Amino acid sequence: MPVTTTRNASVEYDVRGVGQSLVLINGLGFGRWGFFKQVPVLSRQFATITFDARREREPEDLIGALAGDVVDLLDHLGVNNAHVLGASLGGFVAQELVLKRPDLVARLVLVSTGHGAGERSGCRAGRWGGCSA
Repeated sequence: MPVTTTRNASVEYDVRGVGQSLVLINGLGFGRWGFFKQVPVLSRQFATITFDARREREPEDLIGALAGDVVDLLDHLGVNNAHVLGASLGGFVAQELVLKRPDLVARLVLVSTGHGAGERSGCRAGRWGGCSA
């Protein structure tokens, strides 16, 4: 399994398939293996990227650190724009990613997750560029 080191952690990752990149961000309590049924199907049309970031993290900036890992992983892979799917906690990470780096996200898919209500709650789909991190 390939591994890269980001600013925050060592990241084990896998890329399967060809086409435009699709990053699958897992939730708390399951790793990239949690997408084992989806990856074979999605890999027929996309370069499907799954990953596990390893390192103890402070809960205060868990979401931001994981979003940073995704940015660093995409940079390592030479991907400058990808579809992003976040499930559960991964949905929060995906939202943080699109707020910090909207240029990296072609499409955002959120599965079984919530939103961070607060100052960013006024951001609407398709208007990511107008949202501030």
